[in-house]
Amino acid sequence: MPKIGDERFLASMIDVRNVEAMARKQGWPGGVEGLREFCEPEDAAKCTSHKTLDDATEMARKFLASGKAFYGSVLIDRQVYEEAHDDRGNRVQCPPSWETQQTYEVAMDGERIEVDA
Repeated sequence: MPKIGDERFLASMIDVRNVEAMARKQGWPGGVEGLREFCEPEDAAKCTSHKTLDDATEMARKFLASGKAFYGSVLIDRQVYEEAHDDRGNRVQCPPSWETQQTYEVAMDGERIEVDA
């Protein structure tokens, strides 16, 4: 069970095979056109949680080396487990949740950059 202040790095990997399988279930006939009319690639994402940014980056690089990445990159979110709050920072009566603090992108060449969330 996470505690307030815990940190994790969540890597979202979208495998082209999973996207195509999801689209086929929705009636996509195959080919290079129209896949997005049948599914959202993000819905096929596999997310893995890591203790450090370096661990998440290593996993992303291995996945990208397989050549199966739908977008040719992997996004990694640094998340912190926080008490629920409104837009002004006031606590609200809701359970705590994981909140994204920073987002990184790992590209096909293995480079990792911080991106605007």
